[in-house]
Amino acid sequence: MTANDDPTALVPCARSSAMVANLLPSAVAVAAIRGAADAQTLHAEERAAGRAFAPKRLAEYAGGRFAARVALASLGVADYPLLRSSDGQPRWPPGITGSITHTEDFCAAAVAGRDRCRSIGIDAERMGRVNEDLWPLLFRAEEIAALRRLPRERRSAAATLCFSAKEAYYKYQFPLTAAWLDFTDVAIDVDGDVRAAGTFRVSAAGDAGGARAGATGRYAFDGPLVVTAITGPGDLRTFSERSPDRLGNTSTSPGPGDTR
Repeated sequence: MTANDDPTALVPCARSSAMVANLLPSAVAVAAIRGAADAQTLHAEERAAGRAFAPKRLAEYAGGRFAARVALASLGVADYPLLRSSDGQPRWPPGITGSITHTEDFCAAAVAGRDRCRSIGIDAERMGRVNEDLWPLLFRAEEIAALRRLPRERRSAAATLCFSAKEAYYKYQFPLTAAWLDFTDVAIDVDGDVRAAGTFRVSAAGDAGGARAGATGRYAFDGPLVVTAITGPGDLRTFSERSPDRLGNTSTSPGPGDTR
């Protein structure tokens, strides 16, 4: 079987993901892969673009492209090689916007028509990787203070969620603003307690270049995995600067079996 055959037959575990779909409007088509992906599922052009990748990176690249192909098929776009633009962003088919994410043993893609959705940002992360040594590079001082007010056993979930939310926002805003942001250019405000699923807000923090705006997003945990998603039908909505102090109210950590 080749990459030009029915995409849903190439990797049986690649399918529409209710977990990711629940975080996005119904107009957005999603697909996810659990486990490793075979580079042979790539189109020839995609394989050529990834020829310098190390094996692990190539497997992630293949998984993301495969998930995107399954999601695009849901919109009636079949057999489309998804290459990269000069800025490194996926070059989606005309009239389509989308986002891809991958972490260990999980890849997902979300796509929609631009007439229904101007931009999408999704991200997936595993707890345990955003350790405290990295916090000064990823979070603003007030965010770090809020994280350190949490009981130690709840910090990993909150830090991973905040990092993932920033990644999702960067993917969401870039097609609209072309602004390259640092992690400390935005702040995350989780609505209520960090739990199995919920919402968060992103606000500009200081000088965020051309992206002095914010957005709202949704998240869900599946054990140690968290996925975040942001989308919107119109322009980026302006937010006033917000404090991440609500993280200090965290009382519920994600439980096993929660979906994302």
